[in-house]
Amino acid sequence: MHRKIVTGNDFAGFAPPHRRDGVLPVVGLRPLAPDDRAQRGPDRPVVQHADFWSVRLTLLLSKQTVGRNVAPSSPVERERMRQGIAMMESRNARCSPVHSTPSERAVLQQVEASFAHLPPLPSWLNRPEYLARPNVICPTDDALDFFLACEQGQMQQMTLFVETQIQSQAHLQYGLERASFGNQPEAARYLLNNGTNLHSNVFERFHDKNEYLRMTIFDVYPEEGSLILLLQVFIDFGWHPNQAWTMPFKNAPGFPLCCSKCIQNRPLARFLLLQGADPKLGPCNGIWDGTTPVDRDSDRAFTAALSTCDITLLKELIMHGVNPHNACPLSSLVSRNLPFSQRRETADYVLSLDGNSINKVQLVHIRAGTTEFPAQPRGTVHPETALSKARALGDDEYAEWLLEKGADPEISRQHGKRVNYIGNIRYPVA
Repeated sequence: MHRKIVTGNDFAGFAPPHRRDGVLPVVGLRPLAPDDRAQRGPDRPVVQHADFWSVRLTLLLSKQTVGRNVAPSSPVERERMRQGIAMMESRNARCSPVHSTPSERAVLQQVEASFAHLPPLPSWLNRPEYLARPNVICPTDDALDFFLACEQGQMQQMTLFVETQIQSQAHLQYGLERASFGNQPEAARYLLNNGTNLHSNVFERFHDKNEYLRMTIFDVYPEEGSLILLLQVFIDFGWHPNQAWTMPFKNAPGFPLCCSKCIQNRPLARFLLLQGADPKLGPCNGIWDGTTPVDRDSDRAFTAALSTCDITLLKELIMHGVNPHNACPLSSLVSRNLPFSQRRETADYVLSLDGNSINKVQLVHIRAGTTEFPAQPRGTVHPETALSKARALGDDEYAEWLLEKGADPEISRQHGKRVNYIGNIRYPVA
């Protein structure tokens, strides 16, 4: 499997077959170590600025170090960054290796075979080096100042660190993660221009304050269009919206349009669609012990878009090939908080797409403590209809509308129970 080229010299290509070591060319300003020179072949050049050594010598003679030409970061900010690194290391240490069971491997082969007629997708983005090897990030004051500069877009301080420190790929990659989650497109461009490998954690990472949660850049910046410039930088360096990232806590693919905060950010969603994003891509449903395969006929993006009640966006997704019959849209429209008056037009629209969907039964994972299923084993599912879910969650006005439109209360009684559950992984039942 070839790794994606992410340097500025080759925006869209893949590593050539003869590059067996799989290491990407490093384009940057750091001096080469002796062993680095010995290993580097003619096809892996390093670009150095002509005045690099004079700049480095001047800085060393003047005893300037990273962060000293500008005000150093405050102790509070350094401590915040240090704690974030420690929590990341702690969470990563508890992630056990994933191994697919024989039955999972058989299902995985079936899934891949069912999409064999489609063009191949780009390889997933790799996890960063600091997740592959523990404790490779040294949280010195200079390094912490560099990470904070990346997060805040302080280009002068970033440049000094890159030009005066013999930095590791792990430090550069962590700086890129911080630049991404700080929504600093120019900082990200600078790092990618200087040999930093694009990786999965620029999209999704462990939560800074809660080691049991994860977060995406779309959760942090839900404002309309706020991430377009940053994603354009990643696209300029070879990423494609159909290229999955690897989730930090399991071997599962992540796609932007499957993130509810991304699809709800309508300018951003339309930007990605214009860039060729396939809204049918998503992780396969189910609980997988090993690698979660890619579902190329997924309803994830369409289901997430329903919460916007934007019929124009739903129509646009259908124009891009999404099959609404794969989803259970009437169930997805159930809400405790949004008044039904704001959902009625969307409900009428999705019912017009498939009149039989009003009594559609789906299987839902029970994901939290429930009143009637207090201690269910991992992977337990139960059937539900839109009506049973609306009743269970107290969405009474919507339940009345479903009855008016022909929902069968007997099917609801057979396939739904009034439980307090949180379930968003659905399996349509034929």
